[in-house]
Amino acid sequence: MNSMKTLSIALFSVLAAACSAKGGQPGSPNGPNQVIATDGDNGQSLTAKAGEEVVLSLTDHGDSGYQWSVVSGGGLGGGAASHVDGSGQPGDFGTDDFTFTTAGLAAGSYTINMVDQRSWDPTSAQPFTVTVKIGE
Repeated sequence: MNSMKTLSIALFSVLAAACSAKGGQPGSPNGPNQVIATDGDNGQSLTAKAGEEVVLSLTDHGDSGYQWSVVSGGGLGGGAASHVDGSGQPGDFGTDDFTFTTAGLAAGSYTINMVDQRSWDPTSAQPFTVTVKIGE
């Protein structure tokens, strides 16, 4: 009976993790009218349609002193920040999500520039750049 209970708990944990994963390939919709980019998309191009949201879901480094900030939204609207909690496991501090909108923009390329930096150390800057290509 204990093995059945253990199996049930393990299966539930796997399903819960799969359902909560944000994931997403560059340019693939993750939710209604959203395109998601993560740390691994640094320097890449995403494809979006006018009116879609572009969400940068970037690793929160916890108490290391590093904080993400928007250097330039590249003409996209928004850039509103929110925090998504991590799993509670050591070292998983979640993500800092920045939501931009493409509403009202003409077809073309728009570059978003971010930086992950300690406020007291200007030499610690780690840039993040993604280009959003909006089709006609």
